[in-house]
Amino acid sequence: MASLRFFLLSLALANVILSVESRKTFMSSSRSSSSEKRNFTYVCDAARFAKIGLDVKDYGFCDKSLSYETRAKDLIDRMTLAEKVQNLGDQAYGVQRLGLPPYNWWSEALHGVSNVGHGTHFDQTVPGATSFPTVILTAASFNETLWKTIGQVVSTEARAMYNLGNAGLTYWSPNINVVRDPRMLKAMRLVMT
Repeated sequence: MASLRFFLLSLALANVILSVESRKTFMSSSRSSSSEKRNFTYVCDAARFAKIGLDVKDYGFCDKSLSYETRAKDLIDRMTLAEKVQNLGDQAYGVQRLGLPPYNWWSEALHGVSNVGHGTHFDQTVPGATSFPTVILTAASFNETLWKTIGQVVSTEARAMYNLGNAGLTYWSPNINVVRDPRMLKAMRLVMT
């Protein structure tokens, strides 16, 4: 237990030590021009690796014949402590020397793709997305076909935004149990009254 605490404190300290400049560089690179910001569907794409001067065959984590556990261990073993820390939060900086691109984990789609959080942003190409009624209202309809249709629309819009480089692929939503989700504090107040 003490070694785990030491490890977590080391990670926290390393995160504090990371320079503000690296964060600024990450943010400016994640908001590049529209022709440069398109996302890759597959991280271990041989053409993408070649473009940055790497050979995908040199990286075990890209070998699909290996188990997930082996691939994950290979990736983690190749990363320095600082690189691991930089990729813990909702703004993963990536590891250029390993071919890992930066990634934003915080994208919201509670009742439609939203620009809340820094993982998604709208621009002239995508000025907005469909906004549906809040989850508690949609759930109150007891209409499973409606829920599925909303999910399909949200997933289609989210994938389109990812393909354009305006979002990641990790969205916080929809809720399974509205009242137990910590983002639904107002729902908790309704239950308590």
